[in-house]
Amino acid sequence: MVNLFDDIKKNLKEWGAIAVDKAEELSKVGRLKIDILSLNREIEKNFVELGGKVYELIYKEDQGRIKGNDEVKKIIQRIATFEETREEKMKEISDLGSGDSIDIKSIKKETK
Repeated sequence: MVNLFDDIKKNLKEWGAIAVDKAEELSKVGRLKIDILSLNREIEKNFVELGGKVYELIYKEDQGRIKGNDEVKKIIQRIATFEETREEKMKEISDLGSGDSIDIKSIKKETK
């Protein structure tokens, strides 16, 4: 009987540790998903800004200056930086889920 209680106690400790680890992992994935959604919003805002600037250059100024315009270059660089950061965070999520049951495909769908 004593061995039975010792086994139960040992199993409960192991399960508790596993549950804590899984909760921490899911919490980190949740934070990363929020970061990715925030990055997506920033990317969208920058695309809107870029579109406005291109429109302005096409209809109010010289069309040939779009590619060389400093504001356009800055906006494009910001978008590229946000996209790189987003990919890094998605890779972090993928790395976290490599050994477990985190569904990376559904995360990618949610963030697009």
